[in-house]
Amino acid sequence: MEYTPNLEGEGSIKVVETQSSAAKVLDDVVHRLYSKGLVSTDNVAAGFGVAICDQMDELLFEMKESVSDVEGVKVRALIRGLSESLDLGIRKIVIYCDDNELYQNVSVYFTLV
Repeated sequence: MEYTPNLEGEGSIKVVETQSSAAKVLDDVVHRLYSKGLVSTDNVAAGFGVAICDQMDELLFEMKESVSDVEGVKVRALIRGLSESLDLGIRKIVIYCDDNELYQNVSVYFTLV
């Protein structure tokens, strides 16, 4: 496992090497992307988390990050997760997020593409 601190000094990134990690580049393997954006009740602080799992739900990548700008934190979480998925060579992914409106918009976009 590798832990890397966030550039802002708050949060971390963990890349997990498992036996199934080699399977992530196969086109027929479907992975799972979990993303969650969090905003404090007083809208002063925010953060997000991303996890990418293989078809057996084993963790391949995880990150948590605190951000100072609360605007669009859920969208940033999803974008970061999709970016990391591409960096890992993943081409098929199921998205799980905690914002139904965001999920619907992403689903419509990828259905049209």
